[in-house]
Amino acid sequence: MTKAAAIHTSKCLAKALAPKIRVNTISPSMIKTEWSARFGEDKIKAHIAGNALKRMTDIEDVGMTVAWMVECESLTAQNICVDAGIGL
Repeated sequence: MTKAAAIHTSKCLAKALAPKIRVNTISPSMIKTEWSARFGEDKIKAHIAGNALKRMTDIEDVGMTVAWMVECESLTAQNICVDAGIGL
């Protein structure tokens, strides 16, 4: 499923399941993991150079976002980009 499809699906589910269930999505950029290491140093450096914060998103960034989304009872049908500003 593409990110766009996941976002659309979550919005439909949020509308259908509210008010008892909240549905949100997170759209991370490349995350610093063993999986992303396979892209090689040049690709990773280019990714870092191409984002506003000049860093790679790490799993803790995504985890903190998930924790915040769970705690925020007014949040539903939202997509949060955790991407170090690559989408700017």
